[in-house]
Parts: sequence; structure tokens; C-alpha cells
Amino acid sequence: MALTFFALVRALHFAACLLLAGVWVFDRLIVHPLAAAEPGLRASWNPRGRRLSAAALPLALLSGAAWFWLAAADMSGQPLAAAFDPHLLATVWNRTDFGTLWQVRLALWAAAALLACLAWRNRLPPR
Repeated sequence: MALTFFALVRALHFAACLLLAGVWVFDRLIVHPLAAAEPGLRASWNPRGRRLSAAALPLALLSGAAWFWLAAADMSGQPLAAAFDPHLLATVWNRTDFGTLWQVRLALWAAAALLACLAWRNRLPPR
């Protein structure tokens, strides 16, 4: 059961991250170059891209946190409930390569969230 849950959480995390990347790539490589030729394309895409990003950003954060928690429990050999111990999580976060990787992933998520918020703010219709 725990292995199945672990695989599902990882798959959900990968899906959310791929969705974020896909929205950005589609916006930059498809919509942006075609916006001059098709004026309604940007107006049609912006709300859709915003909704997709707004769904994928928190999903990536929550599934990433769940993945980290499940991996910490697996590394420690503790049951899942015992893996909420702050000392255990801090040890995995600060003293393992896995923790270092997740620090980088969290920084990338924060950068993506900041860029998404700036893009949303700049694309709001004028009042």
C-alpha cells in the first residue's frame, strides 16, 4: 500500500511539474509568436493558461511535500505517522543529497510561482 501511494504521489508531482512547463512552453513558443497574426489568440489563451498554472502550482508544492515526507519515512524505517517528527524531517532536509535536491526544487517552485504571479498581474485586463 505504501509503495503504491509513493508511486502515485511521485506521478502526481511529475504531472503537475510537466503541466507548468508545458503551459510556459506553449505560451512562449506557440501563442507568443502567433499573437500578432491572430489577435484573439492571446485573449483566448491567457485565462486558460492562468487556470492551468493556478491548479498546477499548488499541486506541485503539495505533492512535492508529500513525496519528501514519504521518502523521509522510508529512509528512517519509521511508520508514516512517525515521519512527521521535525527532527527527522530536518535531518533528511539538511544532511542528505535528497534534502539538497528538494531545497533546489523548492527554490525552483518559488521562482515559478513568482514568475506566474508577475505574468498574471501584467496580463490582467485594464480597468
